[in-house]
Amino acid sequence: MGFESSFYLNTSLSRLPAALTDDVAPPRWYRTEPTHGFMWCGVLGTSSGLHFDNAPNCNVQVLGRKHFILFPPSQSRLMYQMPRTARCRFDPAVPDFDRFPRARNATAWHCTLTPGESLLIPVGWYHQVTVVSPWALNINFFWERSFLEMVAAANMRQFALKKGCYMLRRTLDPRLWAQWRRPGLRELAETP
Repeated sequence: MGFESSFYLNTSLSRLPAALTDDVAPPRWYRTEPTHGFMWCGVLGTSSGLHFDNAPNCNVQVLGRKHFILFPPSQSRLMYQMPRTARCRFDPAVPDFDRFPRARNATAWHCTLTPGESLLIPVGWYHQVTVVSPWALNINFFWERSFLEMVAAANMRQFALKKGCYMLRRTLDPRLWAQWRRPGLRELAETP
């Protein structure tokens, strides 16, 4: 089963009742507290599809097993990233090298998490997560990323530019903003 036909049940930890989250504690080894967390539940074969996150995050496996396929940001040109999104067309679990020939040159890292194990995924790392047990439950914590973390990865530069333009628009006098002559950047900054 490819990622196009699978779905995770997920929700923000803040929306769950205390009875379900009393035992949930974020990892203490990160330099700051997480900004938010999610609970993910899926059945055998459920997959996230290949994507990257624009914040560092840690997956903590609670029940079942999940397999991770990871690629560093330096392999961006091999991932067939969709325009203006963090998602990719290439599915490394069911590779179609006829449609995506550059992906043949990608070097993947694989790992499978079991209950009690965790995996830190840095900003911009491509990853696809697939449930490989009858069902699985994990908690995912996200942290604020620094601007330097964002621009260090080539695939994150569009997000950094968009964030910078948005912040500029919020600080400029509206009359100056209206006179700005770079429509491409102006449109980019219109949305957060």
